[in-house]
Amino acid sequence: MFNIQVILILVSLFIYSKGYDKLIPRGVSLSQRLFYEPLKDFSCLDGSKRFPFIYVNDDYCDCADGSDEPGTSACPNGQFHCQNIGYIPLNLPTSRVNDGVCDCCDATDEYLYDNCTNVCQILGAEARKAAEKEAEVAAQGNQLRLQMITTGKEIRQNKQDRLTALEADKLEAVRLKEEANRLKESAEAAEFAAKEAFKTRQQELKLLAENLEKERLENEARTLFKQLDANNDDIVQFEEFNIKVYVDGEENDAQTFDRQHVQQYFGTNTADGNIDWQSFLNSYPKLSRDIIRDENKSHDSTAADKAPPQDQQNNNEQEWAGDINLNVNNEEGEQNAHEYFEDDETIEDEFVSGKIEESVSDDGKTIETGGGEEEEEEDDDDEDEEEFEMEKERLDRTMINDSNNNNNNNNNYDEETLKVIEEANAARSRFESAERSVQDVERELTRIKESLSKDYGPEDEFIVLDGQCFSYTDREYTYKLCPFDQVVQMAKSGGSETRLGVWAGWQDERLHKVMIYDKGQACWNGPQRSTKVVVVCGLDNAVIAAVEPNKCEYELILQTPAACKLPIQPQTTHTHDEF
Repeated sequence: MFNIQVILILVSLFIYSKGYDKLIPRGVSLSQRLFYEPLKDFSCLDGSKRFPFIYVNDDYCDCADGSDEPGTSACPNGQFHCQNIGYIPLNLPTSRVNDGVCDCCDATDEYLYDNCTNVCQILGAEARKAAEKEAEVAAQGNQLRLQMITTGKEIRQNKQDRLTALEADKLEAVRLKEEANRLKESAEAAEFAAKEAFKTRQQELKLLAENLEKERLENEARTLFKQLDANNDDIVQFEEFNIKVYVDGEENDAQTFDRQHVQQYFGTNTADGNIDWQSFLNSYPKLSRDIIRDENKSHDSTAADKAPPQDQQNNNEQEWAGDINLNVNNEEGEQNAHEYFEDDETIEDEFVSGKIEESVSDDGKTIETGGGEEEEEEDDDDEDEEEFEMEKERLDRTMINDSNNNNNNNNNYDEETLKVIEEANAARSRFESAERSVQDVERELTRIKESLSKDYGPEDEFIVLDGQCFSYTDREYTYKLCPFDQVVQMAKSGGSETRLGVWAGWQDERLHKVMIYDKGQACWNGPQRSTKVVVVCGLDNAVIAAVEPNKCEYELILQTPAACKLPIQPQTTHTHDEF
């Protein structure tokens, strides 16, 4: 009886492996069979215990490392080995032995049940078929990879040649820029000097115009003062200065010059109505505006338009005679007033600040207002006015024309200054062009240097992917991978792109199997987005999958011939019948 029990135990504890010359315990791998000798005592693999071999696989855990129970579920940390002859060997926890689930394709993990069958040969055949197809793809892809390597080396060489040429171009571009800058600075210095000279001339002409205008007003004032000063005592008394003035330039509002007007035009210190020459001169510009407006309303059509009808001329003359009336007490004064205000004589002079029209007789003769001394003064005035007209004509050619201002005010300058400014503008334009040329060369240099510094694989097989982009669309998003640049995501419903990362390098520079893209846009209350791109062998370049395994972390699969390599055949004398 005892012998029968021993035989049953031995049958349950050991299996016979085809191709091997000894029995090995169930659940022990071929690599560890040397530690399990049925005719010797068993030592725990951690060396903690030693006991008769009969206690191996007795469904009781004796070793702390579980090594005495490789074929039962007695030890929580034990390992069961599926030999799976004809397919792929497998290790699994001993807790899954005899649990009713078929884990090993050879059914050895469920030896107490008959619901599992050995399907390793079927799986092996399918695996061999898939491996053959994979090997065929790898062989074809490898041919494409070799072409990519050839192209990659050409691309790198072209970039190296371009880099050398750009270095020389940069030296020449910098030289041209420095020369253009020297010419620009010289032209700008000449421009500054020309503008300053023009500015000085303007100020001089402006001062001249102001002085001539002041002199003109003084001559006008003196003429009128003498006409009003009937008794020649150098004081115009209120009785002598009785005229009409327009209020706010309105013809219908002409008012007789009274004592209130004396204070309005000449100040409160002239309330007695006596106005000396200096007070008259100081206040004349203000007074003359009303008189000038009155005169323009009556006679300015003779200078610009056709002569009005005779009746209209008579009305204008009567208006003027009525607006400015001298109140004198002697016949001589009355005669002088008649000669000054009622004779049909006019004198026309144009100045920078305005226009004064004086009465001139029909025969064109100038009014005579007094003795020879006055005529001599008028001759001097004519000479001054003639000189002023010449200076005014020069001033009109050079003064700033405010109505035609543009951004750079170049139209305000004379031809000589404009020519210098145009030369400076041309020099600046040439310098800016030279500067852009240097910047363009430097940008291209930087781009090529960055490209050449990237790791495109041990044989530059991935370099042809640089500059290309590949898209993949799932149910919600479209992912766009631009190798060696960036990864972006776009919602199918629309909206802006979300950057999932920029090129950071390879996860393992020796293997070139996983690309890393980091420093993408930050997630809401989360980290910056990042992406891993797993590179697999394929006959074309395409993204074939995209997932987000963790928040803000993405994984893409890129297939490309650049990842296709023929497997290295191991040199060995051992033969195996797996597969």
